[in-house]
Amino acid sequence: MVIVHQKGIDEWYNSAGAFRHFNSHTGLGIDSVSNVLNCSANDTEGNVYIPYDKGFLVFKNPPGHVDFTPAVKISDIRLFLRSVVSGSHHFPYNAHDVTIKFDGISYTYVEQMNYRYMLEGYKNTWIYTRDEEVTFLELPAGEYKFRVQACLDNNFDTYSEADYYFTIATPFWKTAWFLALCIIAMLGIIYLYIKTREQNLRKVSRLQEERMMFEYEHLKSQVNPHFLFNSLNTLTNLIEENAETAIDYTVQLSDLYRKILTFRDKDLVHLRDEVEILRSYIYIQKSRFGQALEVDIDIPAALLTSKSIVPLSLQLLVENAIKHNVVSQTRPLVVNITADEDEITVRNILQPKKSMEKGAGLGLINIYKRYRLLTKRKMVYGPVNNEYVVKLPLL
Repeated sequence: MVIVHQKGIDEWYNSAGAFRHFNSHTGLGIDSVSNVLNCSANDTEGNVYIPYDKGFLVFKNPPGHVDFTPAVKISDIRLFLRSVVSGSHHFPYNAHDVTIKFDGISYTYVEQMNYRYMLEGYKNTWIYTRDEEVTFLELPAGEYKFRVQACLDNNFDTYSEADYYFTIATPFWKTAWFLALCIIAMLGIIYLYIKTREQNLRKVSRLQEERMMFEYEHLKSQVNPHFLFNSLNTLTNLIEENAETAIDYTVQLSDLYRKILTFRDKDLVHLRDEVEILRSYIYIQKSRFGQALEVDIDIPAALLTSKSIVPLSLQLLVENAIKHNVVSQTRPLVVNITADEDEITVRNILQPKKSMEKGAGLGLINIYKRYRLLTKRKMVYGPVNNEYVVKLPLL
């Protein structure tokens, strides 16, 4: 039986004892058929024909049982309140807030519509509701299947189902290629660290080797028979001439060797300490040469505590000047030592001995190598006009 009225059309199924109701909400576009209330027809099979503004509605007489199970469909997918393009199933890793809207379609008891849903891959349990929208917040990366069922009772003995598959991408920092890249980078850093450490160890080893060579050359040049003979001979003469001066000479000689032993293990010393060693050495040499040797030191006081130098280098440079040049009353040797913010300069007029002592140049080469290990700034030495000039970087 078909009943046409102003709010739509009702269809009665006597066998099922239930109505079906049709109007614009059910998708037929019917809200009023008042202009055709008395216009209908039926055929021999019991089918009913109703005209309306878009054509004819045909209500067929079902031969058997009528299924009143409601239909359900997924009507909208939103990410961050923005609808997803139809057919999209793959979302980026930061699109993890998903809202799914679904609709139940029933021509009978719409007010009795019940739903239950499950998001497989997240929580594999049914959630019962009468709402038509659900939101999942901060879903982790993975593959999911959303299932929703609709029925007219709470038992879900007969129901219809809709589903939707989607994937949330894995963040790039959790992907295999990124982890592999991180491992490679870490191995590279470890390799560079090991190589750098090996280079530093080799550098320290070379520095220790150079220091040992320097100590050997220095001690060999200081504690050699000629140096001891000259020092003791000078001391003997002083004892005979002036006992008090001999005591001062002995103290200075002892102080010189004490300072040498104190600073020989260091890579750098303050310029002030180096000058103190040099003054002790000059005192001993002037006790031997007298007015034939003159060492003029002109270094600003501020540099003495703010700058550093390779230990025993100044003493060695003055020693080389004495060793390789004539020192006499008729031809006195004058050594000038000056300094600025960048370097210290040692110069003397060239008056070379006729016979060069064995080992000439070893001290300069040793100082040069030690500076090369400590800094990129270079030591400069060699004859300039009529002088021999050595320039050492101040560090």
